Amino acid sequence: MNIRLPDSRIAVSVLTTKPGTVVVPHGPLSFVAYQRELMTSAPDNAQLRILAQVARTPSSPAVAMANDAWAIRSVSVDLTVAPVPESREMVELQPVNPDLVLSPGRYVLVFKNQAYDFVVAGKVTDKAHCLERAETPDGDRFTECRRLP
Repeated sequence: MNIRLPDSRIAVSVLTTKPGTVVVPHGPLSFVAYQRELMTSAPDNAQLRILAQVARTPSSPAVAMANDAWAIRSVSVDLTVAPVPESREMVELQPVNPDLVLSPGRYVLVFKNQAYDFVVAGKVTDKAHCLERAETPDGDRFTECRRLP
């Protein structure tokens, strides 16, 4: 994904219109990363952050880009990073909470300041995956959707 990652303290990133292309099944997840420099400089942690769809606001139906716009939220899940014993250039990334199962929706894996976009299959039922955008004199304002589209 070619998007600038915001600081995790920023509630919503700049918008992107690129669709998610990698779909993973709903259920427990772990990730394996391979980079030669991981042998000497593997980070201690990583994050999963929600990539929320921006819905049309009820007061502003003229927002044409709303249905295909997405924003990285500050809502995140921390991951641990552990070496893979068979290969010093590989690490395994797992949720800190081993019982965690991600709800269906779109996410980015943030690892070494890179964003890797993926979608957990299934019907989105968590409102954290939806933002309403309202234009105000002070700029755009985003709030969690009152109900899912």
